[in-house]
Amino acid sequence: MTTPPAPGGTPRTPGGPDAFEAEWRFVLDFYALEGVSAACLELQDRLGVDVTVLLHAVWLHCRHGQTPDTAAIETFDAAVRPWRTQVTVPLRALRRMLKSAPFPIPADIVARTRRHIADAELGAEQGAFALLVDMYARIGMADSAAPGDPGDPVGVVVRHYATAGDGPTPAQACAGALAAMRQAVRACRRKGTG
Repeated sequence: MTTPPAPGGTPRTPGGPDAFEAEWRFVLDFYALEGVSAACLELQDRLGVDVTVLLHAVWLHCRHGQTPDTAAIETFDAAVRPWRTQVTVPLRALRRMLKSAPFPIPADIVARTRRHIADAELGAEQGAFALLVDMYARIGMADSAAPGDPGDPVGVVVRHYATAGDGPTPAQACAGALAAMRQAVRACRRKGTG
């Protein structure tokens, strides 16, 4: 489990602050790529994808050349699920509710409160990434891609979350989001950067 942040706010992990910082920088850069943030939110809202697990898998793929298999994704999801359900999701719900619900409170105070909650939500997501970096540092991961196959970390993650529901297949429900994510992953692999 992640220990409290070190001075300056960097979570401490056995993988070391450098490992966490490397993944966190990659995640911020990757999330800023065209279409990625909208795709992540669509996959999260429509299929229940944990974006931290998705972006961790993308980081492993782009930075370490490994594509997590289904068992690895299940392990990642199980590790972050309690934190996600008890901390991240409630913060997200509260932030979203404050965006649209009318309150007899001055709007600037509601907006400031919402920003503080958004900061806490981002901190919660950092906690999940720190846990995932720690897991990777401690246990590693087998690569699921066959030799010469670039792998599809987006597909592996989305299939994991989509199989939990009874709705349409991921390809039917989120074709645009899947295409945007895969395009960003290909671009990341070509450049060798996030």
